[in-house]
Amino acid sequence: MNDSRSHQYILAEFLLRFVLGVIFLILEYAEPFRRKIHPDELWLYKNPRTESYIPTRILWVIICIIPFLITFLTNLLNKSKADGLQAFLALSLAFGINGVVTNTVKLIVGRPRPDFFYRCFPDGKGDLQLPCSGKNEDIIEGLKSFPSGHSSFAFASMMFCALYMCGKLQVFNQRGRGQSCRLVLALSPLLAAVFIALSRTCDYHHHWQGKICFSCQIF
Repeated sequence: MNDSRSHQYILAEFLLRFVLGVIFLILEYAEPFRRKIHPDELWLYKNPRTESYIPTRILWVIICIIPFLITFLTNLLNKSKADGLQAFLALSLAFGINGVVTNTVKLIVGRPRPDFFYRCFPDGKGDLQLPCSGKNEDIIEGLKSFPSGHSSFAFASMMFCALYMCGKLQVFNQRGRGQSCRLVLALSPLLAAVFIALSRTCDYHHHWQGKICFSCQIF
């Protein structure tokens, strides 16, 4: 590929990711479907409000720093700039597609979070058949329980790391066959994704049923 075509290719790739990022941000602030909550299921949404065990800012540090360190160390040993660029393009595309798909499903499903009642009525007094008295941004965010953005981004990032390490450690070819330690090392990043996903049920931000469905889709 000559320099001119190479630059056009890179520009097109970055433009695609920019467009996905813009769509993701638009969907991030869109209002979800307001699903009717029946009296017999109110207990599902009346859990206490708590702080996230893994706040969004910490999540982004984890899902960006770990892949960066893995690809940086690998390319430091192999001295391959092209491989580093392709790794960045693959991960950024995974983030873009994942963000758009996750937010689209959130808006369509509109399932309330486990703590939705207290987002709707901060004082704990009210009836979900009546208008909410809480902050509008809290209420809108409270209708985005499925799927979990933390979980989907964590799995997108850690699955990339696992597949990347499988390739670099030659897990599935003749050289790596029979060496279980290589496979275990390559799959180890997935533990971080599992812990992040489970933490979202412990802080009452997501339902455990959604985690099982999400895990079935991943594996």
